[in-house]
Amino acid sequence: AVNAEAGAIAQRFPRARVLAGAEATAARVLALAPRAAWIHFAGHGAWQPGIPEASALRLADRWVTAAELAAGGLAARWVSLSACQSARSLASGGEEWFGMPRTLLLAGAGAVVASQWDIADADAAELAVTLYDGLSAGLPPGEALRRAQVARRRVGVHPMRWAGFVQLAGPAMQAGFGSRIHPARTRGMV
Repeated sequence: AVNAEAGAIAQRFPRARVLAGAEATAARVLALAPRAAWIHFAGHGAWQPGIPEASALRLADRWVTAAELAAGGLAARWVSLSACQSARSLASGGEEWFGMPRTLLLAGAGAVVASQWDIADADAAELAVTLYDGLSAGLPPGEALRRAQVARRRVGVHPMRWAGFVQLAGPAMQAGFGSRIHPARTRGMV
């Protein structure tokens, strides 16, 4: 369902740079990510509880860790991780949580939408497409995610197939979101 998901998102954001198949290499993603207005990843994720910054996303040639993504800094208004367990985190005394989302937020991402548990590819893709309907309309990621989840619930889809997705961000993320992103004018990365 990854190709269908990427294609549907690219239709909503026509200037998106789509990296798929052999083109989705670590070098390519790491070179483009720091300048992307937003980032969407669809694929496999791996949570590393012992070393949360080593949590990773599978690209065509290898796994890319959260620490590698963060090293170049991020300007992305949001990062969507349509990957299993990409929102998993380790709570530690004195700190809220450690993991992929925290690492990306500290690198400069405005918000991260990610999954706390394994969700089937088709279910993740359906949620992502509805999420991007909201984002392309200028909704903040949290509201777009809420509406996508409500839509899934209304048609009777079991919560285990959509409720694992969460948004992680600070309160400043919600203020003035819609005025900053326009689908026809922004270059994101899918």
